[in-house]
Amino acid sequence: MHSRWVLLLCVLALIPLSGASAMAASGSWSAPLGIYNGMEVVFPSANAGATQIVFLNPNGTTPGYTDWYYDRQVFFMEDTGGAWSTPVVIGSNGMDRPTGWLPIVTHPVISGDGSTIAYLGCTGVCKPVTQGDRYDIYVSRRGASGWSSAAAVATVAETLSSQIGISADGKTLVCVTFIPFGDLRYRVYVVQRTGETWGSPTAISSDTVNAFLPVLSRDGKQVIWRSNQTGGGSDVLNYASQLPGGGWSAPQALITNLILGLSVADYSSFSSDGNSIFYWNVDTVGSDLTHVYLYVLRRVGSAWGFPQQVTPGVLPYTNEGFTAAVNSDGTRVVYPDPLLHADVFDDVSLQMVENKSETWGAPAAVSAHKEGAMYRFPMMSDDGKRLLALGPSPEYDGPGLALFTYSVKYFTYLPFMKK
Repeated sequence: MHSRWVLLLCVLALIPLSGASAMAASGSWSAPLGIYNGMEVVFPSANAGATQIVFLNPNGTTPGYTDWYYDRQVFFMEDTGGAWSTPVVIGSNGMDRPTGWLPIVTHPVISGDGSTIAYLGCTGVCKPVTQGDRYDIYVSRRGASGWSSAAAVATVAETLSSQIGISADGKTLVCVTFIPFGDLRYRVYVVQRTGETWGSPTAISSDTVNAFLPVLSRDGKQVIWRSNQTGGGSDVLNYASQLPGGGWSAPQALITNLILGLSVADYSSFSSDGNSIFYWNVDTVGSDLTHVYLYVLRRVGSAWGFPQQVTPGVLPYTNEGFTAAVNSDGTRVVYPDPLLHADVFDDVSLQMVENKSETWGAPAAVSAHKEGAMYRFPMMSDDGKRLLALGPSPEYDGPGLALFTYSVKYFTYLPFMKK
């Protein structure tokens, strides 16, 4: 027996030296770390590294005028090496008032490089819309001395602008505009900056249908948006790209079976490399109208491929903050997963799915389901290792901003030896 044990020990000692050992990785998300809950937070937006964030405080600052919605403050805060800074006011003329079925809200956004913040602000007296107020896109840029005063960017005269997107370098904006005294059509416009000067807005959507909910790619050269089909029916997910000469391509219908009222395709997104488009829709093939599914379109050469299902079905939760968070190459996705308790949506967890070898895996919980705990607005860093979300944390009882970090642990294993 003794000689056999000596022989076994010798064999095990030789395996690492012969290069037969292997490494495997196992990753997981940390528990949520509360980074802020000093005031009510809505519509957060993060930079590419998930180290900077802007958000809107929906509570007005004008005493005695709680029914006005035009004095909302936009705040900025950042991770300064392990500690998050105190929020800084970027603007105090933000607004969050719905206009008809289209939510005209500030939705502040920050560029991927953290240099530029844009939001929808009120210009003028800032009274109810019937008294002639105007809404413009306001931009603040960061310099050596800090953030500049927010200044309006010229869009289209006599419009209500909304639903803003911004490129990674802060040089391109996308928005929806509406001309109240014109043809009552919602259009998607792109505005680009050269040096310090913003150019004239360019309409990229069709004049024959309403267009809304645009999403801009990180490089500022691709836009997707949703539109109504002429004559009713299901909605369309449209796509346009910037041409080499500077103009924009004609709208291309990517998906034409978005079911209005059941789909949350409002919450579509690009991967930051611009090669994947994620969107929610019902399962039109199986006629399952009780759940929605996350789908992805991958670029195949110069065209877009067929839709691929990414997640199992989740309950339709038509509220803000449902957009899936995606890493740079579109292989790691975190999405909200709502549950009903007594017919009330008061439980929204975060789930992660990953694509390995062109196959989407089963969901893994980032945050557990818990009645009363609602996580929304997931925002992931490009490397897929930091995740910001609006939701509770052990540090705070109520909802606030929470940070999750992803770590990978490596271990060594010895493969079985073949005879």
